[in-house]
Amino acid sequence: MYLPLYNDSEKKYYLKIPSKLCFSAVSIPLFAFVICVMLTMYKDFDSANNTHCKVPNIFPSISASIGNYEPQGTIWKLAIYIHAPIRFYIITLRWKYYKSVIQENCIIIVKIAVFLNVIENFALLGLTHWTSSKNYRKLHLVTLSYT
Repeated sequence: MYLPLYNDSEKKYYLKIPSKLCFSAVSIPLFAFVICVMLTMYKDFDSANNTHCKVPNIFPSISASIGNYEPQGTIWKLAIYIHAPIRFYIITLRWKYYKSVIQENCIIIVKIAVFLNVIENFALLGLTHWTSSKNYRKLHLVTLSYT
């Protein structure tokens, strides 16, 4: 017997996330990234674009822009730390929405999706907190890749 995940006979629900919240959730890391790249190009252009194979670069790499120099690393970390609660709040909104529209016997799929989303967000925080020279970063990168 076919059992749909979505119960069409019930009332329609809509997930309404405030547009300003969505804009801030997207714009905080974006603006921090642009600021970090611009600061790196202004302050540390030669050292950020230097490669071991002596290939000329126009722009610094992302990791060099957001992690190797100060205050860029601090700006990036601060932006992600400010951004993280918004991401977790959106997870709770999605959880409430899907719990209301998915049939009760299929709710395990929603629980798995929410669980993986929480792990993904913690892995993002771990990648931000520890630099690439620490062994913890490898664990968080693998976790983020699998989620």
